[in-house]
Amino acid sequence: GINAEYMGINLVSMSGIDTGRKIWGWMTNIALWVAMLLYFTESPSQDSSKKQHNINVFLGVTIIVYLITQFLAPTFRYLLKIVDAADIYEYMQTIFYTPPTINMVIQNYHHETHFETVKESDGTTRTRTERVRVDTRRVQEEFRFASWRDQSGRFVLDTRGAMENVTIPYVKLELDLSVRFANDGTAQTYETEKSNFIRRNLTDAEYDYSRSDHVSGMSSYNLARVADAQPACFGAIWYTLCTLISFAEIYKLYVNSYCIDQKFQVVKLVSCNNDLNKAEVQAQYADSVPILSVNNNEKVFDQPPMNRYEGPIPVGEPIIDDRPPTNPQSDRLLKKQPLT
Repeated sequence: GINAEYMGINLVSMSGIDTGRKIWGWMTNIALWVAMLLYFTESPSQDSSKKQHNINVFLGVTIIVYLITQFLAPTFRYLLKIVDAADIYEYMQTIFYTPPTINMVIQNYHHETHFETVKESDGTTRTRTERVRVDTRRVQEEFRFASWRDQSGRFVLDTRGAMENVTIPYVKLELDLSVRFANDGTAQTYETEKSNFIRRNLTDAEYDYSRSDHVSGMSSYNLARVADAQPACFGAIWYTLCTLISFAEIYKLYVNSYCIDQKFQVVKLVSCNNDLNKAEVQAQYADSVPILSVNNNEKVFDQPPMNRYEGPIPVGEPIIDDRPPTNPQSDRLLKKQPLT
């Protein structure tokens, strides 16, 4: 593991999510192996048509779940973004200088009861009742704040593994974003704006509210090359090939053998009622000013010369999705539209 105190950096502690992902990945891979074994070993007979049908359905569902799981896995996303260590520092500099965006999102929906007449194998019929959710109007609006500053602290890429073992040339850098309110007044303003936003845009019987924070250009999964050694068969193409022949989890073990895991939390502080960058408050935030450490040379980042919104805070135009739902499942997965 990484000694956070020794490295002097802000690391996010490992969570049960990582373990859950690994267990689920292996479950889908093993289920696929079992389904393939059943499919290829089941001998055809006159009485096995229903059993064969069940095996085919099991195999089909397993393949779909397996492919979705593996191509959404962090390992694949790491392999899609391999960069040199020097570029990581430039990338982090850009993140430190980029303001956060806070989006308020409401999804309106209601439930409908559907009736279906089903004919049984003995000729009788019965009515099946199903209660389904139907998503309708979706609105997204940006929460505006007056000032912001980065409070991520010291960042240094962990290259000790490459120095101690030349066979470990990569660092899997996972970035986590935390957007925090600078004071109680800002938190209260957010709650007020949230309530007003819901009241303005509630158009159905029920709703889901969510908050989406992001920093433009920031990716959660970054694979940094810290040594010249290049493993054989290493990359997104090889991951895809191994996934298609049902060996994704085994290939993940191969990739991980050449990587060190490092986590870092990007912290942004926002305020609706105070200027966080004025000279009088600099000392208050001095301990968490973002710093890049490269080869024992440290670069301290001055805060942005001006706040994101100068003058009166503008009112954001909401993003509205009023398309009539044609399929409850597909409408539930509508992608968020970017603010203009």
